[in-house]
Amino acid sequence: MNRLKAITGGQPLRSDDWSFIQDATADALSALVVGLKRSTGTCIITGLGVTFGDGTVDVGEGVVFINDELFYVPATRFDYHDETWSVYLTPNITTGESRTFRDTLTHDVYEYRQYAAGYGASIPSGSIPFPGADILTLITSEVVSHVPAPPSQLLKYATVTYPVSSLTAPQSIIPAPGTGKAIKVISLSAWISPLSAIAAGTQWLNIAYYYDDGSASIGTFPHSFVVSAAAKMSDMVPAPADISVNQAVQVQLSSGAAPTSGSASIKFHCFYVIITL
Repeated sequence: MNRLKAITGGQPLRSDDWSFIQDATADALSALVVGLKRSTGTCIITGLGVTFGDGTVDVGEGVVFINDELFYVPATRFDYHDETWSVYLTPNITTGESRTFRDTLTHDVYEYRQYAAGYGASIPSGSIPFPGADILTLITSEVVSHVPAPPSQLLKYATVTYPVSSLTAPQSIIPAPGTGKAIKVISLSAWISPLSAIAAGTQWLNIAYYYDDGSASIGTFPHSFVVSAAAKMSDMVPAPADISVNQAVQVQLSSGAAPTSGSASIKFHCFYVIITL
C-alpha cells in the first residue's frame, strides 16, 4: 500500500498528507476485500446476524464494506411486522472534537462514520437493502434482500411435572402469553410415573383453556393412561375448536374429583407457538 514517508529535518506536513494516509489505507482494504470475495460491491465483513424473538427482529452488531469503505453497524432491535418489511442500512455520519484553528475559526475535526440498521415497509432514499450484497466468506457468498418471515412465529418448548393428586383443579402447562397474543399447541406428550396405580374412577385428563365459567378443550389423555399401573408415555394431537386469546393452557382431571387411592406424577412435554395478533 502507499505510505507517507517520515523524514527527519522538519518535514512540512499538510492536511493533504492526512488524506493521503487515509486514502492509502482505504485502497489497501478495498483490494483485500475485493480479492477475497472475487467481485466488487457491498458486503458484510462480520456479524449482522438476524434473529427472531417473540414478535421482535434483532440485528446483531457487525462491519460492512460499502463504497470501498469499512463501516461499523451497532446492534438494534425492532418490533416484527411481516415478510413485506425489509431491514436496510442507512448512513449515520456525525462529527465531534471541536478545535480552534490558527485563523480563530472553530471546527469539528473528528468524523464518526457508521451505518445504522433500519426496518420498514419501504427503503428510504440513500439507504441500501440489507445486506444488499454478498456475505463475505472465503468459500461462498449469498445474496439476501429481505428478512424472511419466521416459521409460524417461533416454535417453543415447555415441560412441567404435577402429582396426579393436584389435578383436581386446573394446573398450568403454558402460562398466559399476554394481551393480543394466543397459544397454539402443536403437540403434547405426557409421561406417568406411578408409585401405585391411581384410582380415579372413570376420569381422564383434559387439556384446555380454562375460564371462570367454562373451558375450551384442546384434547385429552384417556382414562387408561391415568390409571396405568406402570410407567407409560402417551401422545396427544391437539385439536382445539377455538384458540383463546391471552389464556393459559392447563390440565385437569375430567370431573375434578380427587383419586381415592394411588400415587403418581405426570410430566408434560409441549411444543407450541405464540401467535401475535
